[in-house]
Amino acid sequence: MPQPVLDIVALRSLTAIADWGGFHRAARTLSLSQSAVSRHVRKLEKTLGRAVVEREGGGTRFTPQGACC
Repeated sequence: MPQPVLDIVALRSLTAIADWGGFHRAARTLSLSQSAVSRHVRKLEKTLGRAVVEREGGGTRFTPQGACC
């Protein structure tokens, strides 16, 4: 089965979430709106067919599928 092609901008947002600990900080670091970062994550999740990030109260955590690689 062919591997999906992932959007580099969306991957950059996902990496910033991991590096900075959340959507808001990632957005500020990337000079984007928080909603833009959320759209990027949703696009990745749609491409992969699974959730990679979960929002928990005021924080964010990666799902086992999002943290595996």
